[in-house]
Amino acid sequence: MEFPTWAEVDLDRFGRNVAAIQAAIGPGCKILLVVKADAYGHGAVEISHTAMDAGVSML
Repeated sequence: MEFPTWAEVDLDRFGRNVAAIQAAIGPGCKILLVVKADAYGHGAVEISHTAMDAGVSML
């Protein structure tokens, strides 16, 4: 028996979450985000651009 699986990534929500984490840790701390294996099939380029736009310092 097979069960189809799908995941939907809301890039706007992801960006807001990254920005909220940055606000919580303060301006003196930087976020390094690890994106691997094409973000496990969720689009490394899109995830990376969204993260950088939201305040991630390093990928």
